[in-house]
Amino acid sequence: MLKEATLKGTAKDAKAGAVIVVDDGRVVYLEGLDSWPNGSLNKRVEAKGVLVSKKFIPDPVNENGDICQGAEGDQLVIERPKWTIL
Repeated sequence: MLKEATLKGTAKDAKAGAVIVVDDGRVVYLEGLDSWPNGSLNKRVEAKGVLVSKKFIPDPVNENGDICQGAEGDQLVIERPKWTIL
């Protein structure tokens, strides 16, 4: 069963997309949001949606063994996010 979560933090942009830096220091990606719209970057925001841990950023080594940009392991992601500036 998936559970809805509400997170509060600061709106930031990362290479893989828009994130919330949550008050406890976690970085959480917002699914479907490549970057924060004008006027919302660095603002305090609240996001609601399904919080999951999954592979969101590709691994830093491609199928040929070449090193490229990416991240090891899973990332925290809010699926189907609804957000607002606080």
